[in-house]
Amino acid sequence: MFEIIIRHIFNFQNLIILLFLVNFFLIKSKLKYLNLFVFILILLLGVTNFQNKIIKYYSNLDEINLLSKKNNQDYDLVVLGSNSLKRFNLASKLIDEYNIKNIIFIRDNDLIKEYYESNKNLFLNQNVYISEISTSTYEDFLIFKSYEKLLNDNVIILTDDFHIPRTKKLFQIKDKKIYFYALSNVSNLSGYHKFDIGRGLGILTSITHEILANYYYKLMKYY
Repeated sequence: MFEIIIRHIFNFQNLIILLFLVNFFLIKSKLKYLNLFVFILILLLGVTNFQNKIIKYYSNLDEINLLSKKNNQDYDLVVLGSNSLKRFNLASKLIDEYNIKNIIFIRDNDLIKEYYESNKNLFLNQNVYISEISTSTYEDFLIFKSYEKLLNDNVIILTDDFHIPRTKKLFQIKDKKIYFYALSNVSNLSGYHKFDIGRGLGILTSITHEILANYYYKLMKYY
């Protein structure tokens, strides 16, 4: 529930709109209004142009047990909920690179069902399980625990790069070797991408949600 709240209420897009409204009604000076607009624009351009460094710094992937090299080990794959299409597409590529028998898609909506029904032919050699709906990373973990007995000793967790630090703390499984495969949000910032404020704002919002959720999980003693 907490993650739903911060996802919909604590949103930088809403914050910026609120700042403009407050400024418009409380400050009569057009110059001050213009100054605020310029300040926010510069801030967003800064976030956009430094988004890759922000992602890499927060994700800290060097400290995480990443799966990166192809090998002959047998694995099972757990795809966490959210960002469904990109994670689904990455999962369909992983089965060509690793020996994967079981796949669990944890869904946060019905899109993953639709993707799977349309692409069953990609998973002819795997047992695919689609979970009930999850509303948080902690519920993802509880769903994982419910499938734990059918998974082998080597499990790949697939999620976004900036989501991995919190996931790593949560998915501490005594009898399993957990590997992480990161869906990268690092992008090419050449050309017009340097001015893609919407993307920079989205990354900032996502990482802020991660930071707040991490503190909440500590408070609730989830890890």
